[in-house]
Amino acid sequence: MSMVVMLAQTEGLHSAQRATARIDAIKTALTIGAGTGCAAASLLALRRQWLNEHTHVRQEAADAIAEFDTRERRITELYTPAAGQLASGSAPVRLAGLYAPEPLAQNHPDHRQTLMNVTCSYPRSPFKDLG
Repeated sequence: MSMVVMLAQTEGLHSAQRATARIDAIKTALTIGAGTGCAAASLLALRRQWLNEHTHVRQEAADAIAEFDTRERRITELYTPAAGQLASGSAPVRLAGLYAPEPLAQNHPDHRQTLMNVTCSYPRSPFKDLG
């Protein structure tokens, strides 16, 4: 019921009753308005919280991907020179290339098999000059 309708219904009352009824109508209208405003503010706060949480989750996922990429790039930077040593014409350099992947394999278990495959395939490689 709108405030205008509530105030219109007070026309047939005595002056004291009319004043009380009008004050009650105004209180009711203000209470409804305040309640509606609080509900709207609560919905906005809830939406803001939801967006902040989802933004945080997406940021954590992006950070995890960036960290993974950085770690993989670092492993590649360490692995590439060791693999290049295996193709060297000097036997001591090739020997160092065999030992170089070992610390990488110790520190990165998910790359151990790849590093072992390279290390184990080297002796089977056909080299003309081994000395």
